[in-house]
Amino acid sequence: MTAIAPTGPRAQGVRWDLSRIVVDAAAARTLAEETRAACDAYAERYRGKVAELDAAGLATALAEISEIDNAISRAGSYVGLRRSVDVNDDEARDLEAVIEQQYVQIANTLRFFELEWIALDDAAADALAGAPEVAADSHYLRSLRKYRPHKLSEPEERVWAERSPAATMAWQNLFEQTVANVKVSFDPGEGARDHTIDELLANMYATDRSLRLRALDTLYGALEPLAPVLAHCYDSLVADRLVDDRLRSYAGPMAQRNLANELETEAVDEEVGRPDERVPELVP
Repeated sequence: MTAIAPTGPRAQGVRWDLSRIVVDAAAARTLAEETRAACDAYAERYRGKVAELDAAGLATALAEISEIDNAISRAGSYVGLRRSVDVNDDEARDLEAVIEQQYVQIANTLRFFELEWIALDDAAADALAGAPEVAADSHYLRSLRKYRPHKLSEPEERVWAERSPAATMAWQNLFEQTVANVKVSFDPGEGARDHTIDELLANMYATDRSLRLRALDTLYGALEPLAPVLAHCYDSLVADRLVDDRLRSYAGPMAQRNLANELETEAVDEEVGRPDERVPELVP
């Protein structure tokens, strides 16, 4: 990607040339639809047959999944970057809703693969994951199996995923749109002008401590009237996560993240429980 049309310091007015990812919104929609069709064809070939695959067949199946994931991720990256530049871009907002739904549908269509994979007995799975044909995906295959105690049945997983755009994503979008539209007057030393939240946060990299503190005070003042809405978004996301942890039998709120990060919960708890070791401020 290349930045185009810069109009001032700190990258104000920068826009990204996204054509290397996807040409435009129409092309992103087409890519998502084609990917969904490829996903359906994949399911017809492999559903119920994962246990029958040899190492070479498993490698082929994984390569096809990778292509599907890459394609829908391109569409997602395109719309995500457009939204990051202008949260009020109506075309991008509509496209985002479409891509989110396609993500869910594609994930649900492919869900059988990981469920059939983790259902294999350990000996068969270890032999396949250790085969040279799948060396590049060995870690991925072994990591998937760590989630076996926390997976639901396929119908349950599909239902849980289907409500995501109207649940967690909706609260995230409300939070982002609320914050993105905040503008407040601030003078970083070049004259007062309206700043967005991101522009205020950019001052956290300034070497002048007083500038950083002024930017933070301005930021907190701008967000204070929005606290009820932002807090409700946060509370709703936390409540949703607690339900997810309970349904999946995770031991605590950190367990799911620790598993994704491949960290032992005991090790994380040990680090979190250490006495506060404050790092002295290096920049006056």
